[in-house]
Formats: sequence, C-alpha cells, structure tokens
Amino acid sequence: MAIAGGMTVAYRCRVVDNRLIQTSTTYPSWMCIDAPQAMESLANGGTVVVSGADKEALNRLLRDAGVTLSN
Repeated sequence: MAIAGGMTVAYRCRVVDNRLIQTSTTYPSWMCIDAPQAMESLANGGTVVVSGADKEALNRLLRDAGVTLSN
C-alpha cells in the first residue's frame, strides 16, 4: 500500500538490557535517520526512528554489536 505525502514505513527502536525493542510506525521519510546515526544514538540510550529501507542495515550493525533482536 502506498503512503502519501512523503510518509514511509518506519521503525521506532531502542535498546533495553541489550535487547532491541521496536515498533512499526508511519513517519515522514525526511525525519528518519540512517543506520550509523541510529547506532550512535542507541549506544547513548536514545530512541530512534529508521525507515524500513534502513532497518536491515541497522539489524546487521546491532547483531555485530551483540544486541539481541526481538519482536
């Protein structure tokens, strides 16, 4: 299904106890951050929103860092 107005499928992510917590959402594509920026913010305890297109790259980086992927 197409999303109008520059919106994209995205994931709100945070890491708690070395486990990825994520929820899907619809978000303006220009406000999503890329995987390397997301890793930096997550390492500092932040919550990030990444586009669906960047999610697999983020998953790879998280797995390499020893974070357990869930939900």
